[in-house]
Amino acid sequence: MLVYRLFFIIFLFIYSTSIFAEDIMSKIEKNGMIKIGFRDHLYPFSYIDSQNKFRGFAVDFANLLVEKLSDHFGKPIKLIPVQITTQNRFNKIVNNDIDIEMGSTTYSFDREKIVDFSIIYFFSETTIIHNKHSIKNTNDLNGKIVAVTMNTTNYHFLIKFLKNHDVKLKKLILLNEHFDSLPLLEERKIDAFCSDRTILLGIIKKIKNKDDFIISNTPIGYEPYAFMLPENNSDFRDFVNNFLIWTIKTNIYFDIYKKWFKINDTIIPISPYLREYLSVISFDLPDNWWEKN
Repeated sequence: MLVYRLFFIIFLFIYSTSIFAEDIMSKIEKNGMIKIGFRDHLYPFSYIDSQNKFRGFAVDFANLLVEKLSDHFGKPIKLIPVQITTQNRFNKIVNNDIDIEMGSTTYSFDREKIVDFSIIYFFSETTIIHNKHSIKNTNDLNGKIVAVTMNTTNYHFLIKFLKNHDVKLKKLILLNEHFDSLPLLEERKIDAFCSDRTILLGIIKKIKNKDDFIISNTPIGYEPYAFMLPENNSDFRDFVNNFLIWTIKTNIYFDIYKKWFKINDTIIPISPYLREYLSVISFDLPDNWWEKN
């Protein structure tokens, strides 16, 4: 009797969950808003400006996505920005605290076991920023103090690199956020910081003694970025994917890129690999792709 009762309780839980779980597109239409997660120190992808507003490469995409969602539903959709961190971003998606995370999260097979992803929209490399007076390149890390952000693909790439090249660090420091490395570099408490090249470009732009530092040209891993979504929301994922393809087809993608990827007003050339990838995925879309069926 107890076994039957237990099965009945499990059945009720599964049945009620399937009934009351609301898909994201329906929730956006019903509530007239979408909650988008951004990290606050992730220049040029997302950061908080002097007026306490989110700005950046990914934020511009978010604003455009909301415009297209408004067109789709035929009513204004409000963007609710939610500040997240490198450490809590996955839980924010899994717990439905946000509807989508837009930034520089790297797609991986293991991560897709708990969350879903849009198509890849950007490539970066894992490498290091280092004091050029103490380190020549990534092969010169023996006996050095290196920092990396915990729970990132950068950490795994770095550990693999150290093992494969038989490099013995003096100390490996684990950080909570990428920009926690800034004062450590400035005060010479670390010799190098390992992260995505695009994030390192943001760090070197803010660092005080810029002339003492250099970003290595040697990659130790590659980072395919995608927007992170809750699982089992294929309609929303399709809309986001079509939106990204539309930005590529209309060259809006490249206009946003030129706005954010520059050093001293000089645009950083887009990677030929990224450009080729974008051309491959930009299949034809109907002019009214965002309209409701």
